[in-house]
Amino acid sequence: MDRFNLIVINHQKKINHYLILILTIVLLLLASIYLIKGFYTLTLVDLKQDGAKDLFSRWQEQQYIYQGLYPYDINKDSPNLDPNIGVITSGGYLPWSFFTGFFLIPKISWPAIRIYHALLNFIALGVISLFAYKIGLNYGRLRAGLFVASVLAISSNCTTLNLGQYGLIINALLCGVFWCLEANQKTAAGILFGLAMVKPNISAMYFFILVFKKKFQSLIAFFLYMLVANLVISWQLKRNPISLVDRILQQSKYFSDKGTSAIDLGVNLGLETQLTVLLMIVISGILVSGIFYLLRNYSLLTFFAIACVTGRVFTYHLYYDNVMLVFLLIALLNLACRNPNKLNIFMYLLVGITLWIPASLRRMGGETYEIIEIIIWCLSLVYLIIAVKSKNFSLKANH
Repeated sequence: MDRFNLIVINHQKKINHYLILILTIVLLLLASIYLIKGFYTLTLVDLKQDGAKDLFSRWQEQQYIYQGLYPYDINKDSPNLDPNIGVITSGGYLPWSFFTGFFLIPKISWPAIRIYHALLNFIALGVISLFAYKIGLNYGRLRAGLFVASVLAISSNCTTLNLGQYGLIINALLCGVFWCLEANQKTAAGILFGLAMVKPNISAMYFFILVFKKKFQSLIAFFLYMLVANLVISWQLKRNPISLVDRILQQSKYFSDKGTSAIDLGVNLGLETQLTVLLMIVISGILVSGIFYLLRNYSLLTFFAIACVTGRVFTYHLYYDNVMLVFLLIALLNLACRNPNKLNIFMYLLVGITLWIPASLRRMGGETYEIIEIIIWCLSLVYLIIAVKSKNFSLKANH
């Protein structure tokens, strides 16, 4: 009987091995299609066909910053309009974002910026892949490969590259924050977090990780970075720092009128946009604080999963920002590898499908599908938290 059981177990292991291998290959093929298309559009597709159109807006804004002009004051009637740069039709980026923009958008030509961002995003994807691989390596090389394939096959990687968005770069910076916190490099973690705050709707929730993990040196480094960033931009624009900070909420309507998030609920109920944004900041802050307090002794990876989901749900986002959910996907795959029961595997695959599905298919579902996605992400986070708190599966280890 023991020999028979051993044969059955070995047979099941072989089946699992091949299933993981097949899934990894399929996801890598999918990732190849997404990334080839994304990098091609980022570097070669004409602006008239929406090639890197968001990156072009960032390039325009930053060029006016280099001239000492606040970009969102530049319209078709502005006396400061530079025909070589064009009219600013974008909005919403904050003063410190333009300081980080000195690194992300150096003072070079538009064609050169496209190549530069292709390089930055290639490095960012390498960092994210390494992050996933190191966590997956705890379960062997085969599963480590699945971790990498899972994060590279996220379809919004392609959309982010198509448009020239910052999402992948921010994810890579947050991976750096994770590693620095684990290595007790607190100052570096704070500075990297400051860089990641170039888009607060992606990264702001990670602030609570520094608070509840009691990384006070990181918080000081972060606040110093933000202070220097705002002062430098104020000096560059020859404006009062307070007047620039006042523009933050003024810019909120530009974003909140688009995308799908909990902000839509308040606006649909008749609340003013700025009030709704403030309300969601307070609600999400309280919610995240409560969760982090209850789980304060648990995994840093779990904290990252909580931060990415709450950030995605409670602030403005369009489809390309789904790249921020990479930490939820990694955490669920980590759960499935540590305790490979059917429900854990199902939750990983369920969330994975919402992230791997092509944008063209996703758009067919419309707003209803977007709401279903949000429900799945929230339920999967609740499931992860319950698993973390359960007696059968503790994530008190680093990963």
